[in-house]
Amino acid sequence: MSQSSQPLAMEDIPPETLSEILSFLDAKSLLVCYSVCRLWNELVHSSSDLQCKIELWADGMEPEYSLPASETLEALISSRRAWKNLEWTSEVTLEMESLWISRAYELVGGLFVQQQQRAPTLLSVSFSRGKAPRIITTPSSAETLEGFHDLAIDPTQDLIVWFSWISGEYASLECRTISTGEDHPLADESVLTFELDRNPLGSFTVQIADDVVAIFFRGTPSTAHLFNWKTGVEIAEFSDTEFREEFRTDFHLLSPRSYLFAHGSDAGPGQIDILTFEADDYNDPILVGTLELPKLLPGIGLTNVMIHTGPFCAKPIAGSPFSKSNEHRIYMLMLCYDLQHWCRLFVPFRYLHKFVLDADRIGEQTRVATLAWDEWGSQNSRLLPGSNHQWNRQVHGERVALPCDDPTYVHVLDFGVRPQRKENETPEEESNSALAALSAELFVGSDFFTLDGVFQNSILAALPYRSLRRKLDRSHDMFLMDQDRILAMNTSPFSSSSDKVTVYTF
Repeated sequence: MSQSSQPLAMEDIPPETLSEILSFLDAKSLLVCYSVCRLWNELVHSSSDLQCKIELWADGMEPEYSLPASETLEALISSRRAWKNLEWTSEVTLEMESLWISRAYELVGGLFVQQQQRAPTLLSVSFSRGKAPRIITTPSSAETLEGFHDLAIDPTQDLIVWFSWISGEYASLECRTISTGEDHPLADESVLTFELDRNPLGSFTVQIADDVVAIFFRGTPSTAHLFNWKTGVEIAEFSDTEFREEFRTDFHLLSPRSYLFAHGSDAGPGQIDILTFEADDYNDPILVGTLELPKLLPGIGLTNVMIHTGPFCAKPIAGSPFSKSNEHRIYMLMLCYDLQHWCRLFVPFRYLHKFVLDADRIGEQTRVATLAWDEWGSQNSRLLPGSNHQWNRQVHGERVALPCDDPTYVHVLDFGVRPQRKENETPEEESNSALAALSAELFVGSDFFTLDGVFQNSILAALPYRSLRRKLDRSHDMFLMDQDRILAMNTSPFSSSSDKVTVYTF
């Protein structure tokens, strides 16, 4: 090496080379680069790739995207503004069988499916950004509809799981492709069987999280079966005889290796248990955390609990330039006290899942982390008034779509509250009619929640959220949602057998 050679100064590195180096940083580190020097600041601001990485992270999206960075960034910012103001870009009305009489339905990753009651057919409505909905009606792929009870889907794996039970001691979960209805090629055993010694009519759920499928039965007692659907192995089950009241328990797959079990009783405030399991062979789930619910007045009991959250998608959503991260989901627990007092408890996935991560990091479990409400609830949750609204898929990502007392309004709660992205926010140009139809309020501080005659004290909670209400052109009493749209419909049992569904796309 020549003695006169000098180390390269930072400003001597070609911008394209420096940009390539910075591309290896995560979004948080890129934000720090703004403050390093003017060169880095300008470089990050001028790079569509780096800006795209930052903005996807800011909105809780997966880092992968399917369009060029500049187009992805444009679509992301447009979607952000649309949801912030409930300003949909298109509106279309579809007619389908009323959900009140249909056998089952699902909405995941831009695909709505409905097992119809009137005929042994499966209705599929595929949504893609910028395209009209694609409606297909096909013969059901279940072996027989005589014993069909429910279904679950993950379009990112081309997977549909059918739950069937006719009579006798056994029930089945059939793993098939959505596209053809044939046995799923990744399933070693396409039909998973398990013992079922009671009629499943009533409250039960089928759930998918990557390579795990679970079915949970509320009742006497609560039972669950967990399978690795790819290997066909039953990996866990439980039958909890302690909680025999039908509606006091609920179950939800938190991740492909963990689940929640929420329950209440006459003797205490109720709690959320967090358990982990392995997915290779049969094993006993391990309790890694318990979160106690608010303390109750004497004689008050938790008489119903239901868990709602958005679906777990194993891969990015096809037809969308970006996909919401599974880590950025809000859990909504519907809590009912003494059969009549309802409220909604909201808890972020990341807080619940940290107990799983802590257990993995510690390794051998020494003791279960049990936290009283005052130790966890105030800073990591939000309690809001509720009602008996049990329909599935009203939650996606960090948003919740709810009906209002006035059926001509939709109410959206957005828990994805993050610092203002000044460099990409420009003044909105809403019409006067749009502004008049929207009511928006941001809650970032602690508030007290009271439920007269139920809780010992007023409940303090501080999880930030944005509340949005938008007037609609017609009345609806139920809303489903996914990443890019809201489906508005009516569910009255006294309505006709068909329903006009309005699809608002953002």
